[in-house]
Amino acid sequence: MRWTMLAVVAVNLAFAALAAAAPSTEFSTAFAGGGTDPLVLAQVPNEALPHAGRVARPFPMRPDVPISPDTACACKRASVMRWTLDARLKDWANGFWEGLPAFLVSEAAFAVVLFISSYLMGLGVRRRGWNPSYTRKLIAVVLLATPLLMQSALPIPQTPFVVVAGFLFGLIYLALNAESLRRASPFLDVGFAAMDRPEDRPHTLAWLMTSYVVSSLILMAMIWGLPAAQSAFVIVAIVATGLGDTLAGAVGVRFGRHHYKTWALFTKKTYTRSYEGSACMFAVTAICVWWLGGAFGPAFWPALLILPPVLTLAEAQSPHTWDEPAVVAACGLGALFISAFAPTCSC
Repeated sequence: MRWTMLAVVAVNLAFAALAAAAPSTEFSTAFAGGGTDPLVLAQVPNEALPHAGRVARPFPMRPDVPISPDTACACKRASVMRWTLDARLKDWANGFWEGLPAFLVSEAAFAVVLFISSYLMGLGVRRRGWNPSYTRKLIAVVLLATPLLMQSALPIPQTPFVVVAGFLFGLIYLALNAESLRRASPFLDVGFAAMDRPEDRPHTLAWLMTSYVVSSLILMAMIWGLPAAQSAFVIVAIVATGLGDTLAGAVGVRFGRHHYKTWALFTKKTYTRSYEGSACMFAVTAICVWWLGGAFGPAFWPALLILPPVLTLAEAQSPHTWDEPAVVAACGLGALFISAFAPTCSC
């Protein structure tokens, strides 16, 4: 049991490091070559930007033409907040074909890692008495962290096709754990044991699938709906669900002494959470916001004051096993609220 908990902590710390590095790679291409200075960004030729970061500019980019601060600010906001439809379609199509071989290799490797890790942790539950409350969190981390590792090894343009295909793969993985398939396959049955907490039966798979679908859809809406200047909120949502929620569950199981009740979908049964676990969620969210720091721009202090309590409250009041959708939704709403009063463009 102790080794299982140590594994949860170690894997999540590695995942946190990967997620924290994401703003400088995947989510910040709109600023490449121009930094955050609107006067510099406005004069960067579109061709100088990475493929995924090219956007439609409101006027030709000529370095020899003076640009007023107001015009540069308007250009920056237009550049990072919206692309023209033609530019998006062209980039998505080109990026898909360019990244197709790497995408197929990445998905195949992802499948091998996910199924083998599930099987090994299921063996631990069946033969060594590991707590499935820990192993299911480890599987959630593998589900989130493996694509980040694959992206660093095999850079793939994050087109809508790639993102949706990855989402569907996760959904297929969960669907393969249907009871009828598990009866026919001991391999799947053992792997499912790593996610099947006794207190969740018979709703384990229904809760897992609905939680995964809703949280993924909200996260995709944040990735595509928020401007690049607000990508730090996406990172907070990922870290809060992948690291904060995981550690909160582990801390609650191991150290929780003060409990409160929560409800669940599809049943009248009540469940318990601990204040110690909620405190862990608060701490992880606050540390994540502080770590990202300047990525929030003028919204840093509002984010630091608002996101930790809001995400902690969302996790505490969410239905049993549905804390991930609640946390992601709370982070998205927090991003909209904070951005309305503290816009990320300070010019």
